[in-house]
Amino acid sequence: MIGCDKLRRKYKQFKDRRTLAKEYDGFLADIRIYKMLPECLGKEFYDKKKFPCPIKLHGFETTKNLQE
Repeated sequence: MIGCDKLRRKYKQFKDRRTLAKEYDGFLADIRIYKMLPECLGKEFYDKKKFPCPIKLHGFETTKNLQE
């Protein structure tokens, strides 16, 4: 799991975001930060049709089920 702050810090350069997009087939995003992601992820994700899927991560049970 990558937080929004870590995403901005660690994947600041274009080549880093491109590598991240290549490493994974799909991306899940908490609904609370979903609208901020186009700015953080950049054009590379959306050009390759790797849209993050918004999910609700509020509460313990949802997080527990997701990890399983």
